[in-house]
Amino acid sequence: MAEAQKIICPNCKTEISVDDVLHAQIEARIRERYEADKRKNEAALAAREAALTKKAEEVEAARKNTEKVVAEAVSGKMAELAQKEEVVARAKRDADMLVANAVKEKLAQREKEIQRLAKEEAENEKKQEIASLKSREQDLTTKLTAARAEQIQLMDDKKKLQDDKEAFEIEKRKQLDEARAQIKEEADRKAGEAYQTILAQKDKTLADALRVNEELKRKIEQGSQQSQGEVAELNLEEELAKAFIYDTVEPVPKGIRGADVIQKVRNSAGKDCGKIVWEVKNTKAWSEGWVQKLKDDQREIRADVAIIVSSVLPEGVKTFAPRDGVWVCDSHLAIPLALIIRDKLEAIAREKGLAVGKNEKMEILYQYLTGVQFRQRIEAIVEAFSSMEQDIAKEKKYFTKKWASQEMQIKKILTNTIGVYGDIDGMVSLPKIPALELEYASTADEETTS
Repeated sequence: MAEAQKIICPNCKTEISVDDVLHAQIEARIRERYEADKRKNEAALAAREAALTKKAEEVEAARKNTEKVVAEAVSGKMAELAQKEEVVARAKRDADMLVANAVKEKLAQREKEIQRLAKEEAENEKKQEIASLKSREQDLTTKLTAARAEQIQLMDDKKKLQDDKEAFEIEKRKQLDEARAQIKEEADRKAGEAYQTILAQKDKTLADALRVNEELKRKIEQGSQQSQGEVAELNLEEELAKAFIYDTVEPVPKGIRGADVIQKVRNSAGKDCGKIVWEVKNTKAWSEGWVQKLKDDQREIRADVAIIVSSVLPEGVKTFAPRDGVWVCDSHLAIPLALIIRDKLEAIAREKGLAVGKNEKMEILYQYLTGVQFRQRIEAIVEAFSSMEQDIAKEKKYFTKKWASQEMQIKKILTNTIGVYGDIDGMVSLPKIPALELEYASTADEETTS
């Protein structure tokens, strides 16, 4: 698998994984879009539920109104029939009073006919009204059943949406947990490596501190009565020994007239290049007599250079300067001054070495250049360069192959990433990424929106 691409923050110089940043951005966009769709769907569901509730209330009110109308209509018809019967009875009484028995019989027959016709008419009207009301009630019942079925379907859709949401959240949390586990594992591994490195550094620091402590303890035990000047002398001796590993730094034994420290300068080949004599002073006032005394010590020791390291410099000297053939410097500049003087001593020794036996050296050099050893050396160098050139060619082929393989892996990663984005965009609408959209498609979308 190709290594994750990283960028470096220009401010804090921290490495940032591009994959982690893209993953976090896509996750944030998906989550934001999902929350927006969730709120939108919940609002739509609430609106539909309110509409269905309102429609059910209207149907129930219509049913109650229908029953009321039917009851009122039946009551009206019965009252009308009663009025008609009252009229017939009144007509019968009048007929009995005005006509004879024959007429009374005829009127009785007519009365029966009228009663029968009135009753049939009232029953027919009542049946038609009841049939109409039943038809309206059946239509309202059908609409109520359809509304209830739609409400049930809406509840099923809401439950399915909730189940899909829970499944998506579970899958997302699973992916996030896996990513967190990988990140935690990598962080633990790096933290373990960093912790081991810190432990090693602390162990080394502790060992160095113990060694320095033992050394200081030894020096304190050996010279508990030494003055501040002798402590400065020991510090200078240590600094010279650490800075110049090829040189020999020796203190002048106590009781013997001379300077404090003698430095024998040697080059990397171990040849003597000269001698430096050091005098360390740690007092509150400068004395010109130190210069003459160190010059006398220099002649006796036969040193090439004499240096006074003092905490107090003569008037007019701020860092270091030559004074009557003796170098005077501050304690902080002792090592830099020694570097400069050593380079001069090595250069002088080198020139002296070149001047000795110049003709013999030229003859030796000529014999070497025309001999077999020099030819073999050159052949070895050429063979080494040829081998390096072949190795470079092999490495070039290898890295070309590796880069091609990594390029294919990157293409696969991009393809799979775009596929995942498309799958999720098919389930929930995601924000558009310009790099994944065609220009004419974006233009068409804008025209459709407008």
